[in-house]
Amino acid sequence: MHQISIIGGLLAASACSIVAIAQVAAPEGRIENWDTVEARDVRDGITIRAVRGDTVSFTRIELDAGALTPDHNHADEQFIYLESGQASGYVGTIEYVLNPGDIMVIPAWAPHNFEALTDTVWYEIHGPGQR
Repeated sequence: MHQISIIGGLLAASACSIVAIAQVAAPEGRIENWDTVEARDVRDGITIRAVRGDTVSFTRIELDAGALTPDHNHADEQFIYLESGQASGYVGTIEYVLNPGDIMVIPAWAPHNFEALTDTVWYEIHGPGQR
């Protein structure tokens, strides 16, 4: 009976080894720099630079004073970190004013929009599953 257990254990160990050997390539990281990420003008007064991973995106957004984001929602959760300037907007029916250092957490599917009250720079994280 002990021999059967040992043989079964060897077979299991062999199967695990085969799975580990079958891995084609180890995951690799990468380094990006905002100065080399392509800038895109997406609306009047709004320029973005986006870095995308498999399930999360990290975006730098520059907004001229008075620039507006449209009312919209999406399946992914969103964080906004306001680096400089000031912005106001709605998440659902609640109005917020963002100042430097503020972090806004927007749940998935929550309707939201913003206006830059001054020249503003913020960073967004979307995930998982940014389109």
